[in-house]
Amino acid sequence: PRFQDLMERHKDSMMASSLGMSGSTSGGGNLASDAVNITIRSMAASSCTMEPLRKRLPGSLKVGRLKAMCSRAFHLDIDLQILYFKTSSDPFPTELDDDENTLSYYGVNDGAEILMNEVDLDSNQREAAREKEAHEQRILEQEQKASAIQELQKKGLRAQSMAAEQASSRI
Repeated sequence: PRFQDLMERHKDSMMASSLGMSGSTSGGGNLASDAVNITIRSMAASSCTMEPLRKRLPGSLKVGRLKAMCSRAFHLDIDLQILYFKTSSDPFPTELDDDENTLSYYGVNDGAEILMNEVDLDSNQREAAREKEAHEQRILEQEQKASAIQELQKKGLRAQSMAAEQASSRI
């Protein structure tokens, strides 16, 4: 019953969105023209033998939502996933490292392949331990340098005060 009233009231915005003139590429445009055909392949050990998914997804789809889709399809927890995408012309995959960014942000285009891999927790823990040890070593070195500089400054002050005493005793 209110459709005609709403249509009259919002006629300009309805016409702009139907003509694709909204100016927005992240969710405001035509969904069909924004969609890309992709293949999602699991590289995780537990699911690498499963058939890849072939999907038509909107470019405005966030990486976090794509991870949820992969979790359901390949049975791998979202926190353990790391996603990459590659095109046929680019031999090196690009990491999709921010769950809040969209597929179009990363330049995922039609025919791209999304690779889902499993995060190696043991490797991450070893790397964190190495980084912590290196950080502690740098702190120790900086403290030693600071102590040496302070000692030199003390010696310099002592030498200056002794020279001042000698000069004043001569007068």
